[in-house]
Amino acid sequence: MTLNKIAIDIVLLLPPEIVEQCVLVNSKLDNSEYVSFANGYNPHITLGMGCVFEKDLENLKNELEKLSLTNQALDLIIPDFTGKSFFSFAIENNQKLTELHNSVMEILKRFSSYGDADFTMFNESEKVKDDVGLVKWVSNFNIEHAFDLYDPHITLGKGEKPNFDFPINFTSLKIGLFHIGQRGTCKEKLVEFDLK
Repeated sequence: MTLNKIAIDIVLLLPPEIVEQCVLVNSKLDNSEYVSFANGYNPHITLGMGCVFEKDLENLKNELEKLSLTNQALDLIIPDFTGKSFFSFAIENNQKLTELHNSVMEILKRFSSYGDADFTMFNESEKVKDDVGLVKWVSNFNIEHAFDLYDPHITLGKGEKPNFDFPINFTSLKIGLFHIGQRGTCKEKLVEFDLK
């Protein structure tokens, strides 16, 4: 029997008014090197990525449900855009967000492997085949993008930054688990949980 792994992203989901802002910015960009949120992709804030065996998904979901029951909704601030030609909404880090990220990474230590990501583990794998950067990003997430290197953001796309009024305050009420798609996007949702 083959044991299959999938690349997963554990994320904070955004309230409708912030999704709307993300869709608006994304719609004004050249999406040839990213995706259109109009096609079912979910703007999000990554908490942790990794590669897990499909057989472990139910246990992982159970751990995320427990986590959601002990963590409150998060009040967050978007202070500005971040990035150059490829840009995102920056998310101001705070103690609660840092603690939630650390908790997610502690869970992933038990379920995820690193260093062995492969394009076949991704949703839309044919579109990921030549995206070496994405495969490397997920493969090395635990050492290059986590803990002290954690940089919360909402990726929007590539193009010219529109004019925008900052800061934007919002509350994130849910966490989600996704099978990672092309460009590191979230399209196939596996489960979501309300924060308490």
